[in-house]
Amino acid sequence: MALEVQLLSPSAVAAARCSSSLGYKSITRGESEARKNLLLRGVCASPLHSRCRDFLYYSAALPTVRSIETKAALGDHDGRRLALARVPVPTTRVPGSQREKLWREFFSNPSEWWDGRHEKTNAKYPDFKHKKTHEALWLDDPRIPPWVEAELAALAPGTVQLDKFSWNRRLARYVKAGQPEKTMELFQQMQQEGLSPDKFTFLPVLNACASLQALEAGRHAHEQIIENHCEDNLFVGTSLINMYTKCGSMEEAWRVFNKMASRDVVSWNAMLMGLVKCGQGQKALQLFQQMRLEGVQPNPVTFVAVLNACAVLEVLEEGRRTHGLIVQSGCDSHLVVGNSLIDMYAKCGSMEDAWRIFNKMHLRDVISWTAVIQGYARSGKGQKALELFRQMQQEGVQPNSVTFLGVLNACATVMALEEGRRAHEQIIECDFESDVFVGSSLIDMYAKCGSMEDAWRVFTKMPLRNVIAWTAMLKGYAMHGHGREALAHFEWMCEEAVPINNVTFVCLLSACSHAGLVYEGLCYFDSMGSVYDVSVTVEHYACMVDLLGRARCLQEAKEMIKTMPFEPSAEVWTALLGACRIHGDVEMGECITKLVLDVEPGNSVGYILLSNIYAAAGKWDLSASVQLQRKKKGVKKQLGHTRIELNDEVHTFVVNDQDPPQIAEIHAELKRLPWQMNDVGYVPDTKFVLHDVNEEEKLVHL
Repeated sequence: MALEVQLLSPSAVAAARCSSSLGYKSITRGESEARKNLLLRGVCASPLHSRCRDFLYYSAALPTVRSIETKAALGDHDGRRLALARVPVPTTRVPGSQREKLWREFFSNPSEWWDGRHEKTNAKYPDFKHKKTHEALWLDDPRIPPWVEAELAALAPGTVQLDKFSWNRRLARYVKAGQPEKTMELFQQMQQEGLSPDKFTFLPVLNACASLQALEAGRHAHEQIIENHCEDNLFVGTSLINMYTKCGSMEEAWRVFNKMASRDVVSWNAMLMGLVKCGQGQKALQLFQQMRLEGVQPNPVTFVAVLNACAVLEVLEEGRRTHGLIVQSGCDSHLVVGNSLIDMYAKCGSMEDAWRIFNKMHLRDVISWTAVIQGYARSGKGQKALELFRQMQQEGVQPNSVTFLGVLNACATVMALEEGRRAHEQIIECDFESDVFVGSSLIDMYAKCGSMEDAWRVFTKMPLRNVIAWTAMLKGYAMHGHGREALAHFEWMCEEAVPINNVTFVCLLSACSHAGLVYEGLCYFDSMGSVYDVSVTVEHYACMVDLLGRARCLQEAKEMIKTMPFEPSAEVWTALLGACRIHGDVEMGECITKLVLDVEPGNSVGYILLSNIYAAAGKWDLSASVQLQRKKKGVKKQLGHTRIELNDEVHTFVVNDQDPPQIAEIHAELKRLPWQMNDVGYVPDTKFVLHDVNEEEKLVHL
């Protein structure tokens, strides 16, 4: 199979296209078997091809039409020459020809080498019906046999290489396929080939930098953008903003945004999303107002960003105003906007509005269900969240990993252990057990439901544990008063080089407090900054005050509050007030209550604890006076409640609630229990009954 190579100018190529002697039309029309040829066409801008492409057409001797990326000669688009190779089909083939056998085998299995793409038939040029499908061969694919490259190089020695358009297309392809590392490698190879990048090159490169959060690589690309005078391009500028925001450099994103000569809604959206992601929700809302003043029409993506900012800041009224704008713009029918509205209202504490939006949605996806389930779980209405989860499954919506996070939180809220175990079974069926966040939520759920054995089992089976999983287990130990186990777990964390954060120390100090480990708690508290490089916060001081208070070191706890480097919060003073309540220190309790109410006048805990301190000391008049003062100031007391799981159903009981079914039988059983306990020798401790009644009535109140 002999190859005849010719180098033609663009004008000669134009003439060659119309010449039947080269078999160009005969290839597409299939006029004659003898005139079908193997044609290698180089890069050339033409009326038929607005962009530079290279195709390798073959037929007759080879089974199907394919295309190959190549460049026949170096030079700009106007002065580029074209390499044209004609391979006449032999009338008599030599049986067993090794060369022909290699080519046949190479083309017979195209799926290994070829990248398929589809192109529409051009109505102006109906002859090009073969253009419906082309497949491109990437010359630098390491899987291609070496002899193929040698054969192609023989067509035009030293000139077989990709042009800029081909590089750009490959860069875009790898970004779209989710391979940013490969994109950056190709970008380096392109520069090594001596090709200067253009705006189409930088778009996929910047997207790759954003995906990898490679800030330095993005900055280097920005320098090249300036050198190649591409900075004024709208799409490049928007990609720069997106890259800088995803890499966490908001200052540089602002700089690019402010320098842009023209900005469209996508540019504004990129900046808004970046601000929200970096926790600058207030600036995002201000930027949205500026966007409206400049007359830029927001789209659904804009509203999603603004609603996310409102959710982060928990500004309900701003969210409602944004909702009004969404209705005016006609974007309220968009699914993604509806989901964001549900999430915003739920996080702002208005589940009524969230439920109203959810019910009005004509189309709901798993995100819609997940948002409302998580909203009810966060608001303490775990039973409602579990009901919605069951309804979601009945409607055939498949839960995702985030859905299970809300469900497990709901189970933990209502302490529904059996419901949580069923959710765990579904998690295993859906193959979400290896998800580190789901695993951490399982640990938290089991711990809050009182099953530390199940929590430990989940923890040991996790293939990957992050600080959240370790801390969830530590929190479980602290919650159940397992102080020594908590300390051992913390030391294990340090041995495994798990990064320690402030939440970890809150759980550790809480464990020391509940277990009465005063010395250990003080040692860990003193070493937070020097050994573990963790900044001390108000929450840590509250734990230490609680630790000292429980150990009857009330004066030391008060002195620690005075030495705090910041103003003590109501939480800190309440911790000390709770210790006064435990140890019956009336004088200090009166003093601390005033400090609590000075910081937070509507704090009901301050009134209740002081009232209980007076009641425990037998000062019933003062106790009643405090309660009366609370009611006059309109401070409401949160009703106490308890939950019992029976026959896979969680029952909630509230103080003085007469509505539950079988209430008469319940009260009858409660009256029998003291006598049964007395028969077995149980002596009740009535000192915690804070009512001015006789001993018999105190037994009833227990």
